[in-house]
Amino acid sequence: MRRRAAGVDGDFPAGTFRFLQTPDTARSSPRHGLYTGVETRINNAGGSALRTNGPNLPSGGETVMGAMSGFAVDDIDGGNFTFAPGAFADHLTSFAADFNNGAQTKMSRWISKGAVGTYGAVEEPCNYPGKFPTANMHAMYFDGLTLGEACLRALAAVPFQGMMLGDPLCRPFAHIPVVTPTGLPVVPVSGNFTFTPIATTTHPTATIARFEVYVDAFSAPPRAPARRSSSAPGTTTTAGTRS
Repeated sequence: MRRRAAGVDGDFPAGTFRFLQTPDTARSSPRHGLYTGVETRINNAGGSALRTNGPNLPSGGETVMGAMSGFAVDDIDGGNFTFAPGAFADHLTSFAADFNNGAQTKMSRWISKGAVGTYGAVEEPCNYPGKFPTANMHAMYFDGLTLGEACLRALAAVPFQGMMLGDPLCRPFAHIPVVTPTGLPVVPVSGNFTFTPIATTTHPTATIARFEVYVDAFSAPPRAPARRSSSAPGTTTTAGTRS
């Protein structure tokens, strides 16, 4: 799972965010209210999202980037769908994260199917919407947040009675800048040295605001604390090797 997650950062994988309104009213309806708005938001932003009434799981062999459903028991492993790299999926039910209770399908089945993140309840939470990720989780994930950021921001009751399983740092839709530190010294130096960092981003409306350079950022005592310098794009940065 971690290998799947690490390999997809910034890749913008193709797949549909599925919002599944199931016949299980108690487990599905608490999250219906945001489905239409988030479906529209993702589609308008260039992604693919679909809300449906019907089965618990995606079907038809489709490739799924996210799945939000509500049911107690179903065969996730046998479902006729595949997950795109970096997918998040969950089903609202009482004991998806209680591995001592075999009465309900466990959230780990989503991971076994190919997702890199999921969420479930460790004890009876009732079906309060705030105790489970809302549809906004998928919109924020598509906006470029990490999986952990998107999931936690979509929860009102954190971490009450719930648990996230997966790689919280996965960020398939992040515009990751490419940084080139030009002019770095190629021989050992002491004191100060200068270089000019250059960076680009694929984000259509973003620009690089500034560069921060850290030297010995992870030094431990009794060594000197980290040194930091900051500069605007296109300007020379000075960094020091000694405090």
